[in-house]
Amino acid sequence: MGAAYGDFPFHMNLITSFVYGCNKHRKNLLDILSPFYAHENLAYPFIPNFYSAVLISCYDATIHDSAAIPSIIYIFSIFIILSNITFRLSKSEAACCVAPYLFIFTGGLGFTQYFYREIRKEWNIDFVHYWGKGREEFWFQTIVHILLPQRASLFSIPLAWGAISILMSTLNNQNYSQFIAVALIVGILPQVHPHSIIALMEWGSCFGLIQLIRVKKSKVCKLVGCYFVLGIIAISVGVPQFLPYFKRVESNNFMKLMPIGQEIGQASQLKLWWYALGAFFVLSVVHVPISLDSEKLSYYIPSLFVFLLSNYLVYQPWALDNTKVFNAAYIPLACAGIAYYMVSLFRYKNFGKIISIVLFIFCIASGLISVILCFQYSHKLWPGRGLEEYTVARFIIKNTPYDSIWISDSDHRNPVVCLAGRQVFLGYRGWLASHNLPDQERMAIISHLERNPENTYAIDRLNVSYVIVRKEFDEVTFKPQPNSAKWKQIYKTAYTTIYQRTK
Repeated sequence: MGAAYGDFPFHMNLITSFVYGCNKHRKNLLDILSPFYAHENLAYPFIPNFYSAVLISCYDATIHDSAAIPSIIYIFSIFIILSNITFRLSKSEAACCVAPYLFIFTGGLGFTQYFYREIRKEWNIDFVHYWGKGREEFWFQTIVHILLPQRASLFSIPLAWGAISILMSTLNNQNYSQFIAVALIVGILPQVHPHSIIALMEWGSCFGLIQLIRVKKSKVCKLVGCYFVLGIIAISVGVPQFLPYFKRVESNNFMKLMPIGQEIGQASQLKLWWYALGAFFVLSVVHVPISLDSEKLSYYIPSLFVFLLSNYLVYQPWALDNTKVFNAAYIPLACAGIAYYMVSLFRYKNFGKIISIVLFIFCIASGLISVILCFQYSHKLWPGRGLEEYTVARFIIKNTPYDSIWISDSDHRNPVVCLAGRQVFLGYRGWLASHNLPDQERMAIISHLERNPENTYAIDRLNVSYVIVRKEFDEVTFKPQPNSAKWKQIYKTAYTTIYQRTK
């Protein structure tokens, strides 16, 4: 359900590549290969998955436990920091109780589709991003799409929110230790989640300007010095970690000026957000700002700045990845501000209480339905024959070189890369698209090999040494002759056949 089905196998690719496969014996910290696209360095933050690999390698944890244990710790930290941000903004303990629910159950008007029986019968709808009948809107539900599968987002959110909380504490009183702490947080983010760095740069720049306007003239030099120290330390620690990204960014169309709604065919940004976040959006951009005093606005305006800027600046080829920036710097203050507004409204006799409750229900309805459906229709990665994939993976781990390159089908659950951590020549197309990796030339090479298994010139140049054919996928139809001079069958079951290139 949601991104968990598609994205967690991606993280399993990276985890198992560190434990069993192509990244097991890398030469240095950042010399990391892409498991799903052979001969390409990875341009993706690896730290969260590396932690899981350590738990498997050193403590014999299962893949599930290696992902769940760190995730639980980070999830708890998210809600602790959200409460801290909410209290800094509102000085209200009641608002601190409301804000987590707004964050957990973010969603828009998708709940209105729940009343249609034919839509309720559809599979893989969540009423936040997928509304049924092929309709998609511009948001990802927190639990279904962020906390469970998006491990980079999960690890980075408490770091980004922690940095924001520290900066909020410097509004009226600054000391260098606070800015050094923020600098160190920013410095470790490149290999955790680059989108959070973008969000913090935008939020921090706006907040710094507000501080310059508010600060006494006698303290301007100190404030500038604090931000200078922050920048120097963050750049010194963080820039070397960006090296794997530079080539990919230079060679592809990353970061472009374009309304985010253009990608999904929504001409109106207002309509986009009305459908995506509904009452939450209206409250966050209209009602909350007019209800805050000048000090609270100093905290809140930078989040609106991030929201506005990221509506027209697309950071990756897929515009929906901008939700990562929104979650890093817009959502925490929006949740805090809306919670404060609702608590304040609740104090106005019966009418205020009713309006507050109704608004709260409208804000969480879609997200709540989405989470309920997620647990009702949870889906196994390998339905029915999970044992087969694990058996294949164990054979590959024990009997093939850790750095071998494979031709396989592009299913995102493929045991070659997902469980055994080997490099595949051409992996899941969705990941290739989001990483802007070309596939046409490699598809042609595979097609040529299928037609003539004895002509191995192209794959020999690329060090491809194994081909796996799985019965349930007709994408790879490779079948050399039994007396082939170049191929040997080394594994055979009713569902899976593996061929090895002979020398």
